[in-house]
Amino acid sequence: MREPPSGRQPVDRDAVVRTAIAVADAEGLDAVSMRRVAKELRVGTMTLYSYVHNKGELLDLMGDEVMGEQLFEDDVPADWREALTDIARRLRGTWLRHPWMGSTLGRRPAIGPNSVKHFDESAAAVAGLDVDTKTAFSIIAAVDEYAMGFSYRELAEREFRRNAGMSMDEWRKVAEPYLRDLIATGAYPNVERFMLRDQPLIDDPDRFEVGLRWLLDGIEASLPEVTRTGRRKA
Repeated sequence: MREPPSGRQPVDRDAVVRTAIAVADAEGLDAVSMRRVAKELRVGTMTLYSYVHNKGELLDLMGDEVMGEQLFEDDVPADWREALTDIARRLRGTWLRHPWMGSTLGRRPAIGPNSVKHFDESAAAVAGLDVDTKTAFSIIAAVDEYAMGFSYRELAEREFRRNAGMSMDEWRKVAEPYLRDLIATGAYPNVERFMLRDQPLIDDPDRFEVGLRWLLDGIEASLPEVTRTGRRKA
């Protein structure tokens, strides 16, 4: 993770937001406070209120700033599968760079210029498909939810390793005797294949791409034949 910036920083709203993001990246969202951000910028806490009204607004600005990392630098690819694949990869990358993003879900409304632009780009990705609005939205949601869910699990594993002070391989060696004792009871006939015999499945670096391809294959198979290879309408 990035460390919070040190030294006196030029202060404006962008600097306040960037500094808060750096603190959250390094130490988690709970470490972010107006006082802490002011300390990193080497200004008085009251100075920050010239740029943001309160911590709630700061959190909103942080979330929207990070959402900007998911946006396309150029036009959204015309091919819907290419576009949605890129969107999913960008979303995952953003979450892994900023683990605290998951902590904001349910706390703050996910709305701002960049978050609205992200949805607009997702809508553009499926604009060429001959489907109704409900189906188009469901396709967008399925891709977002897959990428967020996968990223959330990755972050949970990262947090486990940090808290346990061991790698997954080291944890498996510690847990293996216990698992073997459970399997020996005969109550878990399908577990050995996945947890002991064929290792290491959970660490497979290709799982995100494979799962995303399966998801898009399923979506494509459900589309009308005429639109399966459709490109976005001009």
